[in-house]
Amino acid sequence: VRSGLDGGDWLVPHGDLAGLYRAGLYRSGTDEAPELVATNGLISRTWRLAPNAATVALDNLMTGESLLRGVKPEATISLDGDTRPVGGLIGQVEYGYLRREWLEEMAADPAAFRLRGFDTGPTQAPFSWEGRRGSAAELPWPAPGIRLDLHFSPPPAETNADLGVSVHYELYDGMPLLCTWLTIRNDSGATVRLDTFVNEILAIVDYEACVDEQDHWEHPAIHVESDYAFHGM
Repeated sequence: VRSGLDGGDWLVPHGDLAGLYRAGLYRSGTDEAPELVATNGLISRTWRLAPNAATVALDNLMTGESLLRGVKPEATISLDGDTRPVGGLIGQVEYGYLRREWLEEMAADPAAFRLRGFDTGPTQAPFSWEGRRGSAAELPWPAPGIRLDLHFSPPPAETNADLGVSVHYELYDGMPLLCTWLTIRNDSGATVRLDTFVNEILAIVDYEACVDEQDHWEHPAIHVESDYAFHGM
């Protein structure tokens, strides 16, 4: 993520700058349109929670840049050949930009998994790790920050009500970095095959679309890494 901070670099904190980057999760919105905002002073992400959970803002606070241009599902999963969105809102016509007032006219997708609740807490270690020679052994593990778990149930018309999907997010202290993953719970007693899944969908403007000879590369506004990259595939 590009930085435009005045008075310091988030990679080299000094003075009071380090305290500005503490991750937090806050309630926002109204009773009719509740929202959650995760921010650490460097980036922020906002979720609308009704009529279904959906990311409605992703902002680079270092540059003042709004990255999101449209509302999408939080994830998609394909179970036994049936692909379903997880969360999200439908009804946005123009995807070149997103206006806040449009959210009031959007609706839940009848085919989507519906938000049934959420949990919050500190970050959790994905695996055991101890510092070794050449690493910063004094750094805490897991990386400190906040966690948000959005829990979804099948839509009302779904016959298998014993399936659940949780989308997990972590925002870390002192870094413009988000981590997301999902878990699927099957309490039906029957075998269900997970064919494919997408655990992050963001409608973000293409930062550079070259149609002529390219003599330089514009740094994109966002960088994505995945443990499903498989050597560049």
